This record gives sequence, structure tokens and C-alpha cells, in this order.
Amino acid sequence: MMTTHSFFNAALSRLPEPEIFLAAFAVAKSVMHIFESPIMMIRQAVSTLVSNSQSYFTVRRFFVVLTLISIGILSLVAFTDLADWILSNIIGVEGQVHREAVIILSIFAFFPAVAALRNFMQGIAVLLNKTPLFTAATFCRMVYVFVLVLLVERLSFLPGAVFAGLMFFTAVGMEGVVIFLGVKLSEKDIPGKLDAAALSSENRSPKKSSQNPITHMYIFRFFWPLVITSLIHMAMAPIVNMGLARSVSPEIAISAYTVAWNLGILILSPTFMFHQQVINYFDNTPEKTKSLKKFGLYLGIVIFLIMLIVSYTSLGFHIMKDLIGVTESIALLARDVLRLMIFMPPIIMLRQFYWGVLMKEGQTGSVSMGKVANIIALITVIIILLMIGPANPAIIGALAIIIAEGMEVLYLSRSVHRLKILSG
Repeated sequence: MMTTHSFFNAALSRLPEPEIFLAAFAVAKSVMHIFESPIMMIRQAVSTLVSNSQSYFTVRRFFVVLTLISIGILSLVAFTDLADWILSNIIGVEGQVHREAVIILSIFAFFPAVAALRNFMQGIAVLLNKTPLFTAATFCRMVYVFVLVLLVERLSFLPGAVFAGLMFFTAVGMEGVVIFLGVKLSEKDIPGKLDAAALSSENRSPKKSSQNPITHMYIFRFFWPLVITSLIHMAMAPIVNMGLARSVSPEIAISAYTVAWNLGILILSPTFMFHQQVINYFDNTPEKTKSLKKFGLYLGIVIFLIMLIVSYTSLGFHIMKDLIGVTESIALLARDVLRLMIFMPPIIMLRQFYWGVLMKEGQTGSVSMGKVANIIALITVIIILLMIGPANPAIIGALAIIIAEGMEVLYLSRSVHRLKILSG
């Protein structure tokens, strides 16, 4: 999935005035994600709360309503003067970047619908041990975006902003449809399969017990801290863009940071599902805890080594310049961002482990407070770095996020040990 983000940048880099569209797409997507943020945690909630047909239908109804609310709020912003005001006065972009970002944001108005379909069906796929469907769906998305990269020039009749918005919207929509069809065609009766699984083995959590049916209020109490967590997480990109928009050469800074960060996230992407493994397998026994920690350590080392090779050799520079297609000046600035990201693998692995443990134990409030610590640190560091004014303004975002993520990990670690959750 993360590969497609570099493909998005590759496609935008082939448009006229690529710096403008790279920056506008990054800004519009970051604003959209704030309003779409409640949808982002659906997969985790489904895999934690759903155990049988009753909980399946209750959770599904809850998220249908949540999705409609998200669409309504995002549409209100995208199709009124609120979009102009947010981009001008909060994000701080101006001129053509501002105008193109407004158009892209209007195309994203119904994005929560496709994201909710994908995330809900991903949660069901996890429950039914159909995770290969993740691979199939994301592979289809990757191929689709790659084809768009090859066809950019043939699609020149589309305005750049329209192409950028439709590219992302349709790619995620395709991913959602593929995983939906995969689950439906392979399982047919999803509620029946869930009931059969509940009868054949003990529920993974007492909260899923058929004696204690899941209610909408229970889902709300469990889910609202995750909404706060996701909202803060999605606010990080606009906050970084706000900082970069107030630096020297903001279009160049945002473009360089976006290209490097997306490439780095591509390398880090195998770590992003680790919390899902913890949710599925953690049972607070020393054996399971040791196994999960060992797996996380090995995965973190492998990702660190890959990041080190890509960022500290000419490989990363050539990927950005020759494959993604950015200019040499942007690639040089982006290389500094990529080199800073070698600190991310251990930080991400620890955060994912603590996330999974706390979610499995129902301590979602601690997860959300960790994000509060993160966002406070992020804003503080960005302000300090803007005052310092580094020669390469693109590194402001990377340094701020690395320090902020580290603060979140420290808070989550203290929460886990304070609650005495781990036994080994």
C-alpha cells in the first residue's frame, strides 16, 4: 500500500509544474485525513470487538452512521468557503498551491465512504484469517496507480488537480472493492462464519462473550479514545505542512519533505501491522509476550538495515530523482529527510507493541493520551526549529515527528508498566 504513495508522487512529478501539484496534493490530503480520521481506526475496532453475528451487525451499524457523519462534515468544509479559510489561515498556503488544493479537497468529499469499506472489510478479513486478501487488494491498487503513472501524459485533458484527487480516491476505492469481493466470495455468509468460530473456540476476550452482547454505547466508550488518537495522528501532517509553509521556499520544502517521507514510510510499512498481531495473539502469558517481543525486535532490525542502506548510499537519491522523477534540487533536500528517518524503526516497533497491548486490554484512553503527548511535542519542536531556521527547511518536519513519536512511546511505556499489564 505504501508503495502507491511513491507512485502518487511519481505521477504528480510528471505533471506541468510538479512542485505545485506535489505540495497541493500533500496539503489537501492532510486536511482531508483530519475529517476522515475516525474511519482510520475501524479495522482495529472490528478485530477487537466483533466475535459473532450479533456484534458484527451492531458494529457495522455504528460505523455506517459514523461514516455518514464524516462525509457530511467533510462535504460542508470542501464545498463552502471553509476550505479556503482553512488552507489560507490555518495551513498558510497561498497562490496556485492554494487554488489547486481547494479543487483536490472537493474531490475528497466522499473519500470516507471508500476508506470505511476498506477498513471494515480488513477487520473482518483479520477475524476470518483471510489476511492474504490484504495482499491481493493492495497489489491491485499498486498496479492501478502504476498504470496511471504510465498514462499521465495521455490523461493531459484532465486538469492537474482533478487528476491528483481522482487518482487517490479511485485507488483506495479499488482496494476496498477488491477486499470486499474477496471476503464475500470466499466466505459468503460472514455472520454465520463468525458464529461458527465463536462456538468452536473460546472468545479471545471476555468483552466479546455472547453473555455480554456488544452495544452501541459500549462501542462508543471503546472507540472514542481511538477517534481522538486518529484525529491527532492525522493532524500531524497538516501541522508539519503549516510549519513548512512558513519556511523559506515553502513549495520546495513541502515537496522535498513529502517525497522523502513517503519513501521512508514505504520502507517502514511492514511495521505498521505489528499492533494488529499483538491484538490477535497477546494473552499476557510470558511465552506469548516473549515471542511477540522477539518478532518485533527482528523485524525492527531488518527495517533499520534497509533504511540505512537506502538513505546513506546513493540508492535513495536515485530512487527519488530517476524513479519518482523529482528534480535534482528536491532530491538533494529530500535525502537529508530520509537520512533522519533511520531513527524511526525502533520507535515505530515499540509504539506498535504498546498500542496492541493497550487496545487488547481495553485501555484505549492511554492510547489517546499518548497521542496528546505526541502532538504537544510536535508543535513545540516545529516552533523551535522555525526559530532556528535550518539551511534545509524540509528537515523540520522529519525532526519534529521523530521527537514527537519518541515522546509518545515514552508515555505508552509508562502507561503499560503503571497498569502492570505485561507479565513477561
